[in-house]
Amino acid sequence: QWKRPARDRVKAERQSQAHITPVGAMEPTITGAMLTKAKGPELVSHLKKLSEELEEWEQTEEQDSLKAVAAVLGSAKLLRHRDGDVKLLTACCLSDVLRIFAPESPYENETLKMVFELFISQLRGLQDDEGASFARYTYLVERLAMVKSFVLMLDLNFDDLVRQLVEVLLESASEAHPIRVSGYMMSIIVTTLEELAEDGIPTPLLDAILENLLPARRAEKPASYQLARQVLERCADDLQQPLQAFIEGCLPTGSGMTVESEIREEWPQLLFELSEIMPEMVTYLLPQLQGVISSGDEGNRLQG
Repeated sequence: QWKRPARDRVKAERQSQAHITPVGAMEPTITGAMLTKAKGPELVSHLKKLSEELEEWEQTEEQDSLKAVAAVLGSAKLLRHRDGDVKLLTACCLSDVLRIFAPESPYENETLKMVFELFISQLRGLQDDEGASFARYTYLVERLAMVKSFVLMLDLNFDDLVRQLVEVLLESASEAHPIRVSGYMMSIIVTTLEELAEDGIPTPLLDAILENLLPARRAEKPASYQLARQVLERCADDLQQPLQAFIEGCLPTGSGMTVESEIREEWPQLLFELSEIMPEMVTYLLPQLQGVISSGDEGNRLQG
C-alpha cells in the first residue's frame, strides 16, 4: 500500500510515464516457456529479443499476455544466473516489466527484493563507460529513473538495499559519463531522499553520501564528489534539518545525542563542505561551534 501523499504523487507519476494503449495490442513473441527451456546462447538470444519487444511495449490496462513472461523473469533461474549477459538482459527486461505494470507490481515482496538486488548489482556496470555493454547499462538506469521504480523499495523497508543503491550510484559516477547518464543517477538518489525525508533519513544513508565529500575521496573519485554535492544541493530543503542534527551529534561537546556514524570524527571537513552548500545551516550551529572552541580540551579547540 502507498501510505503517504508523497507516495501517491510518485505513484501517479510512475503511471504517467508509460503511455496507455488498448488492451490486447501486443503479444510477446518470446514466451515464458521458451525462456524456461532455453540455455546458453539461446537464452541470451531470447532475452535480447524480449528486451527489444518490451522497450516498445506501452502500458496497458490489462497485462495478462505478459504475466507468464514476467513470472519467468522473476524466477531464481534468471535472477541468480551466473552469466553476466543473462543478468544484465534480465535486469533490462525487468525494468520494462515494472514500467508496464506501473503503478502496481506483478511480484511478491520477496521476489521484488531479489529484483532490486539484481538492479543494484547491474548498476555497477556504469563504472565501465568504455565497455561493450555500456549502452545497456545506460538503458537500465534510464528506465529505473524514468519510472521511479525504487520508490517501491522504500515502501517495503529494504533499508540495507537503499543504502547499497546510493553507494553503488555514487561509486559508479565517472567524469566520462554523458550528462544524461549522470542526470539519471542523480534523479534516482534525489527521488529516494525526497521520499525518505518525511520519515527521517537513516544515518548510514547520510554516511553513504557524506563520505564522498571527504578530501581523500574527493582526490580519488572527483566524479563521486561532484555527484554527492549536486545531490545535496538539489535536496537542500529536505536535508538541512537531518544534516544539522547529524553534525550536532558529531561535535565533541554535543548535547548527548551522539550519532553512530563511521565518519563522525571527520565533522570539521564535512562542515566545511556543507557550509558551501547550505550556509544557513552553519548559522544554526554557531552556538555549538562556539562551545567546541571554548572547550577546555585542546584537541576539541583545534578541531573547532
